[in-house]
Amino acid sequence: MDSKIPKEMNFSGNIEANWKSWKQQLSLYLLASNKNTCSDETKTVILLTLLGEEGINIYNTFTEKQIYDEKKVPIFQKVIAAFDEYCLGKKNIVFERFNFLKYKRQHGQSLENFITQLKLLAASCEYGQLTDSIIRDQIIINTSDVVLQEQLINKSDLSLEKTIEILKQSENVKHQIEIINKGEKEESEYPHVDAIKRKNKYNTNKNKVTQANFHCSRCSTQHPVRSCPAFGKQCKKCAKPNHFANVCRSNKMVQEIADEECADEECAAINSLFGVSEIIVP
Repeated sequence: MDSKIPKEMNFSGNIEANWKSWKQQLSLYLLASNKNTCSDETKTVILLTLLGEEGINIYNTFTEKQIYDEKKVPIFQKVIAAFDEYCLGKKNIVFERFNFLKYKRQHGQSLENFITQLKLLAASCEYGQLTDSIIRDQIIINTSDVVLQEQLINKSDLSLEKTIEILKQSENVKHQIEIINKGEKEESEYPHVDAIKRKNKYNTNKNKVTQANFHCSRCSTQHPVRSCPAFGKQCKKCAKPNHFANVCRSNKMVQEIADEECADEECAAINSLFGVSEIIVP
């Protein structure tokens, strides 16, 4: 098992909370490194080494009765008890409660972390049986959702556990709604994209048809749609417009060109261009 060595003990600020946290880290370190079975003397040396210079100075103020056995060998648990007495005796209840009551949820702080910090601060306030209810009150007071806050305040016999459950459920629902709204917003911001794609596809296909060459029966050459050189020209044989004399079919003096069935889109476009819709043969 990996063992993380505790940092030096901080004997300033909230000494009680610092000591409780450090002592727990020490216990975990001794267990993880298999040093918890060492002799009391060895564990005491480890404790003092990790505590740092200030911890050693405090240790030197303890009486022999506080830390030694009859053979003047330090007893590890007695040393721990001596530091308990030193650190826990330095607590100011008024100041501890002040720190607890002024603690606010920070921007971006998770609900779980906020509740954990409140519980840690409340642990040194000596609220006794009121601890859970006071933590509950602080959670409700720090709720930014006014509607939810009102609902929580109006609930009778609301426990700390139930309060946490309601808040977690509310935050989960809000998160889900954000995901849903984000997806809808992304779709609504680009409603024209598909339409443009369809239009571009249509124009591309249309351009392919328009730009393709085909054999024209009006000029006897190959050219793209709407590019016939005979357009607007007068036939020298029949004096009719829009075809050359070499392709003129004037034996009946009518334009029978339009009688040919157009099997493709290009021919239909030509007829539309020239305005030929019906041929009357006398």
